[in-house]
Parts: sequence; structure tokens; C-alpha cells
Amino acid sequence: MMELLKYVLLVDDDEAYNLFNKAILKLHNPQIKIETLTDGQELINHVTNTNEDKWPSIVFLDLNMDLVDGLEFLEWYHNNRHTGKMKIIIFSSSTVPETIEKCLAYKDVLGYFEKPLNKSKINDILKLTD
Repeated sequence: MMELLKYVLLVDDDEAYNLFNKAILKLHNPQIKIETLTDGQELINHVTNTNEDKWPSIVFLDLNMDLVDGLEFLEWYHNNRHTGKMKIIIFSSSTVPETIEKCLAYKDVLGYFEKPLNKSKINDILKLTD
């Protein structure tokens, strides 16, 4: 279960939010490896240019970003047959039921959480992998 939080990739265009999430995750697991990206295009580039064995154990993905948003990334990821290789958690300020349903329809999306991240939500994420 803790393996899921061994290497995390935070994808959000809000740098302050990325710093906050890093701090919360480090409190939970001080040895965790965390990288940040600021949009879905950077995530596409990361997935395209990195061997699968070097991919993160989990991606925390925001939906509302410039260039390529979270939903566009999910569509690209699915269409390029990468499914089953990375776990994705959506963190968004959006609470629109249709958006949540659309995200959860993707096989690799473990869950959808409203911002901000906190200890309780980390525990909920870990329970999703049991």
C-alpha cells in the first residue's frame, strides 16, 4: 500500500498548490520522491520520453490547466494504449458531476478528489488500492 506513494508526480499549473501538496505528502512519507509538472503537455512529454519502468507510481492530476488540461491528457493516455501502467488521482476544484463521471470512466483513474489535499484524503487514496 505504501508503494503507491513511493514516487508521485504532481501535475498542476498552480505552483503554490504543488508546494503545498509536496509538504503534505512529505509529512506522510519523508522518503517519498515527488516531481512536479505544470500542464498536461509536460505530462505527455514525460510519458513519451521516459521508460515505463521509470514512470511514477501515481499521478495527482489537476483538470483545469493551460495548453493540455487533465481531461485532454486522459484522452491522449487512453488513445495511446498506455492504460494499466500508471495510477491517476484527479484533484480538482470542479465538482460538476458529469466531469467527475467522465474522469472516473477511465480505467487508470483511481479516484476524484476535491482540492485541497490533506491527511484524510491521503488515507482515502491508500484505501483505494487495497
